[in-house]
Amino acid sequence: MKQLSLLLVISYLLPLMAAGQANDAGFNIYIFSAYYSKNVCDYLLSNNAKEAHLLTQSVIDPNKDQEVDEGSIKRYTEKFYPDADATGLFIIDWEAKPYNDLKNDKNDPKFQAAMAKYVQVIDAVKTFRPKVRVGIYGLPFRFFGNSGKTADAANLDALLSHCDVITPSFYIVYTDEQVGAPKNMDYLKDNLDQALRSGQRLNKPVIPFFWYKVHPGNKTFGMTVLSKDKMQRYLDLLTKYSYQGKKINGLLWWEGGPVTPGTPGNDRSQARAFSTTPGSGGSDRDSIIVNYLAPFLKKDN
Repeated sequence: MKQLSLLLVISYLLPLMAAGQANDAGFNIYIFSAYYSKNVCDYLLSNNAKEAHLLTQSVIDPNKDQEVDEGSIKRYTEKFYPDADATGLFIIDWEAKPYNDLKNDKNDPKFQAAMAKYVQVIDAVKTFRPKVRVGIYGLPFRFFGNSGKTADAANLDALLSHCDVITPSFYIVYTDEQVGAPKNMDYLKDNLDQALRSGQRLNKPVIPFFWYKVHPGNKTFGMTVLSKDKMQRYLDLLTKYSYQGKKINGLLWWEGGPVTPGTPGNDRSQARAFSTTPGSGGSDRDSIIVNYLAPFLKKDN
């Protein structure tokens, strides 16, 4: 019965995944596979998804002294990319003081010191695994309207020029109920414009992070799971939007935090067959990534 259910799910999703591949062979969904069951990972990775890894603060700065530990970085890089000629996508996720200092003016000594540290991290990875593509999480910084808008993203060009890919985050900060659906669409367009301008100036691909939960900074709705229909509207925009002919080159499908709470039955049922490995990600996470992602992949890019 489980094998029959699995075949039914695959027969439903395979044409959708194939459509996504046909539209743009250069567009990929990147997943962090540790969060999902083996069945789901194997299925997605065989259908136009790729695996990404994070280089986190605990590895970059294990002593918490805001200094880069190159030995730690090399050991961790080798863990994910044991082959000297390995390829893949490695994202620097160092959300500490140097990250915040990058919000200063580019001539500020704090900005310059922070940039030097990030370049040191990039160089440590690239000298060890030169074919691995490196990006920095969250750059350029996202903004909502004019409130809290960061300095001109061009200030970050000197740093992002060292990266292989630009990887901002377009997490939903406010729900449609709080600010209205048009403002959230404008928020995505504004941030797409900013990131794509950076990509155009530097001739770099743009692959943003996106999440199916409201950003935890939202005191009322933080970590709430967005409905499938809302996600579809957002993903439609991300997929189709262009700035002077340039589009994003993929999507980093973020997962994180505690196990996802239950989602409506219709969103769950089609993916339940994948979740056959206890303790390997949770059926709710498996269900969401399969059911939310498949319609996205079938859209015209």
